[in-house]
Amino acid sequence: MTAVTVALHELRLRSRDRTVVLLGTLAPFLLASIMGFAFSGSGTDHVTIAFVDLGHAGVQPVSTPTRTFVSVRDEQAARVAVHDGRAAAAIVLPRGFATDNEPALVIAHRDHESAAASARSVARQLGDRVAGVATTPARITEDAGLKDSSPLGFFGPSMAILFLYFAVGSGARSLLTERRQGTLARLRVAPIVFRDVVAGKIVAIFLTSLASTLALWLATSTLFNASWGSVPGVVVLSAAVVFAIGGIASLIAAFAKSEAAADATTGMVAFLLALFGGNFFPPGALPDLFEKASRLTPNGAALQAFARLSIDGAGVSAIVPALLILVVIGIVTGTIGFGRLTRRVTDT
Repeated sequence: MTAVTVALHELRLRSRDRTVVLLGTLAPFLLASIMGFAFSGSGTDHVTIAFVDLGHAGVQPVSTPTRTFVSVRDEQAARVAVHDGRAAAAIVLPRGFATDNEPALVIAHRDHESAAASARSVARQLGDRVAGVATTPARITEDAGLKDSSPLGFFGPSMAILFLYFAVGSGARSLLTERRQGTLARLRVAPIVFRDVVAGKIVAIFLTSLASTLALWLATSTLFNASWGSVPGVVVLSAAVVFAIGGIASLIAAFAKSEAAADATTGMVAFLLALFGGNFFPPGALPDLFEKASRLTPNGAALQAFARLSIDGAGVSAIVPALLILVVIGIVTGTIGFGRLTRRVTDT
């Protein structure tokens, strides 16, 4: 009950904090809107992509409201389709695609870079499927129930992830502030278990950050008709992202010598992970090596999962690997970070 009482009290305080609203919802909304409009030409047009499976790998891409795949007989036919303008890009799966890990060939005209980026993204997903993620052939279908794809469907969660480092980090650093101001020292003499106090504050930070992310999702969906994907998928993935970033932010705060040092380190880590994770680029636009490296970051794992939800219309089952990665990151960093942070604020 102590933890619940403290959590409710902290939620009331944080709901009145303008910084929480600014970092959690307003700032990412504005930045996502700007970037969404800037890249609007690279994601909203419907494209046709030619597809040929020379090695009969048994996988096929799935059409969406913004891209349609048409089967052609061979590589030459794919090149002719792109050259004649009947297709904006083409994906050719070579004979060794499924057996020898031979990479797929993406063909695109230089004036259709957005189509090339989309084709590269699909080719990577097919490679993952052949490698063992899912080997069951996928039927090419047109799902009219999906909303039109919008860049805000990607840049909304992208900017939410970036600003979560600052929003969650401010909550973790607030423990250091209370330690310096002597608030925690007064709580220690109360007839309560002090760890319950810290637990309640951590729960409040998590719930506030999750609420801010979901508020941003509702705002972009309502005002710009931008789809982040299925409701269960967005909620579960958002919770996993907050959990992972919460662990990282607590780790930074736990080892920082001061609150100012924690702020500086959080900013540096946030932008480095955003850069390597692909937060500032539309999906499929990263080079192959860069894209593979981004999967090692929490940002990259989360963004690829959000792309699966928003662009491909996937469900929760399709993003389980990303969820596991985020949960593991949160457990490892959170155990170390909050453990040390608790010891620091206890030594008052």
